[in-house]
Amino acid sequence: MSVTNKSEVDEITDSKKPTTRRLRFAEQQIRQLESNPNVLHVTEKLITYAPSFKMAAVHAHKEGKMPQEIFEEDILDDDS
Repeated sequence: MSVTNKSEVDEITDSKKPTTRRLRFAEQQIRQLESNPNVLHVTEKLITYAPSFKMAAVHAHKEGKMPQEIFEEDILDDDS
């Protein structure tokens, strides 16, 4: 592939950058998330998980579980 000018380089470079989704939680979502025992604190932009959940999530991931599976299941009930 031959690139002829800077704008083409910028276009190629920009197309390879990952897109990030800027999610903001509403007050109702924050209250719902904070009622989860695996969550320590929630702000409009950030969820802080309990250390025990983080460790269990890492172990589950090493065992082959996908992140979505980990968050959908209550992994701390599995004899942790």
